[in-house]
Amino acid sequence: MPESALLLDPVLRNYSKERPEDIASRSEAGHWEMDSVVGKGKACLLVLTERTSRTELLFKLKSKTQKEVKAAIDKLERKYKGRFKRIFRSITMDNGCEFLDCEGLERSCLNPETKRTLCYYAHPYSAWERGGNEAANKLIR
Repeated sequence: MPESALLLDPVLRNYSKERPEDIASRSEAGHWEMDSVVGKGKACLLVLTERTSRTELLFKLKSKTQKEVKAAIDKLERKYKGRFKRIFRSITMDNGCEFLDCEGLERSCLNPETKRTLCYYAHPYSAWERGGNEAANKLIR
């Protein structure tokens, strides 16, 4: 499916209201929030914030693209191998163009027939649905 179709078809996305209660209540570890922070020029950071522990992971990206974001998540999966699914149970992100490849982000790079995580999207203009991540981004800026 072309990227433009993903952008225009919100039915294909799992929105944060569809998340199980244990994610929303922050009662279970392993649920992350993700965003990108753009600096001067093409400099870009990918910021992941764990919802319960507030653990932060930062990755420097070459550019703010779907390919770079997927490569960063692939790198994490290669590092954590079999533990990845337990550590990264879900990822909630905004609707930025760099996060449109939900299927690619969910699909394992080690075993392409399986999902490695579940992706959810915050509603447009609803930054509070990823409040921990937004607070971390404010400190980075």
